[in-house]
Formats: sequence, C-alpha cells, structure tokens
Amino acid sequence: MSAVVNESGGTAYNPFAQSGFSEQHIKVYGKTGSTQEPDCAWFAGFAEDSAGRSIAIAVVVEGGQHGSSDAAP
Repeated sequence: MSAVVNESGGTAYNPFAQSGFSEQHIKVYGKTGSTQEPDCAWFAGFAEDSAGRSIAIAVVVEGGQHGSSDAAP
C-alpha cells in the first residue's frame, strides 16, 4: 500500500505527489482499483500524522474509469 502512493510508478503516486500531504507530515497508504458493469473507480487506504493518529478511508466513484485519477486523492 505504501508503494502505490509513495513510489514513482505507483498507480496513485502522481496525484498524491501533488497533493501536499507530505509537506504536512502526513503519511498516506492506499490501493486503487476499478470495476466494470457498472463502471466504478475506487481508492481505499489510511493516513497517519506525525502524532501517530490515523484514519481509514474508502472512496467509490460511480461511473469512474480509473481509481488513480477519479478516486484519489
């Protein structure tokens, strides 16, 4: 889940690299995906701040094509 968001080549790397989360000392981990019939895009993951507080998230975009561009960040 770390590589998806934090490593070049990860499916959500580009959207998160431009999001500003790293500047706020927030670590984000996640997974992107999509479905067919019906078309949906999704992103699921969690984030943790420098104090160790964390939150889990899941986003589903009905009619979306790609989790990386439609559902994240």
